[in-house]
Amino acid sequence: MRDLANQGHISFVNVGCGNRPTRRYDPTDIEAFMLARKSVANSRIVAGGRSTTQSQTIDASDFQARLDARAKARSQV
Repeated sequence: MRDLANQGHISFVNVGCGNRPTRRYDPTDIEAFMLARKSVANSRIVAGGRSTTQSQTIDASDFQARLDARAKARSQV
């Protein structure tokens, strides 16, 4: 967490009075950081004889839209 805060990825509140900062993190800032970094690894893909793993960021609203579209398509059949 300290490195992420030092790099500016997560904000914190310094509640210390001394030379060293005493950091407190807002849960909403942590949640926003986690949502921005959320990804799912796809299955392994073999490319040029090497196996690699690709990752993809998933938005929950996209997932719900696909579920709704599938349900609508099934109800029309």
